[in-house]
Amino acid sequence: DTFIQKAKEFGIGEPLPLRYGVKDSQLANEARISNDVLLADTGYGQGEILVNILNLNKAYSVFVNEGNIVNPRLIADNADPDKKKIISEETAGEIFDFLIQAVENEEGPGHDAYIPGKTLAGKTGTAEVPGDGENNGLDELGWFVAIDKNENTPYIISLMIENAKDKGGSKAAVEKVRNFIIDYSNN
Repeated sequence: DTFIQKAKEFGIGEPLPLRYGVKDSQLANEARISNDVLLADTGYGQGEILVNILNLNKAYSVFVNEGNIVNPRLIADNADPDKKKIISEETAGEIFDFLIQAVENEEGPGHDAYIPGKTLAGKTGTAEVPGDGENNGLDELGWFVAIDKNENTPYIISLMIENAKDKGGSKAAVEKVRNFIIDYSNN
């Protein structure tokens, strides 16, 4: 029950104000998260949870907004976002520090996004989805979410690559996000 409530606070199952042809994130069978293994699988992104890329950005917004969740918006939208406190500022800060280390530490999974002189936070991820019959019928999605909490124009960017297993897993997404950030920073 606690997991399901927190998932809803993070926007899982709630429609987003932006509609770009993505389906709403959901707990597929929330009434059937009835054992610890399924709860654990769902907790790290497998199991019974389906998350779209916009909800992923929304979820990560708590780490740079003192525990407040913010709906995604177009980058050209200068209006102040609505915020809702869902985790403590202390917890948000601790997780944000871990996400910075995932990029800055040479052994971190997001280190390929490291740009000297820029403080980035990030998280890699993979997901298995039904495929075309190869690879035991599963394809792999590679994800990377990066946060640039600079003073003037903070942003969160996430990228998902299909068939990532053949492209280096989530590392391919990390490299593409890094290239985008460099280009974006130079404009």
